[in-house]
Amino acid sequence: MDWKYKHFHQEAVFDASRERVLDATRNATSHSLDGWHIANRSDGFIARGHSAAHAATATFHVEPVSGGMKVAVELLVERASPMGFMLIDIGGYYNGQIRKWLSAIAQQLASTDATRR
Repeated sequence: MDWKYKHFHQEAVFDASRERVLDATRNATSHSLDGWHIANRSDGFIARGHSAAHAATATFHVEPVSGGMKVAVELLVERASPMGFMLIDIGGYYNGQIRKWLSAIAQQLASTDATRR
C-alpha cells in the first residue's frame, strides 16, 4: 500500500486520430483543471493541482491501440491534507471525476464530428 498517494486509473478508447483525441482531451479537461499547472508531453500531458483539499497529479497518456486511440488517466492524490487522512475514496469521488473527464472527451469528439459534417 502506498501511504503517500491514493492511486486511481481508468482508460477509454476513441475512434479518432491522435491529434483529435489529444485536442479533445485538453479541451474537455480544461474547465475542471482550471488553476492547475499543466505540462505538455508528446503523448499527452500532466496536470498538478488540488482536488477536494488534496494535492493531486493527473497524467493523461494517449496511445494508439487496435480500434483507435486509448486515453489512459492515472490520478495520484495525496492521502494527507488539511482536512485529514484519506484511506478510501468515500463516495467514489475521484473515480467519478475520471469518468467525467473521459465522458467529456467523448462528447468533445462527438461535437467536433457534428460540426465537420
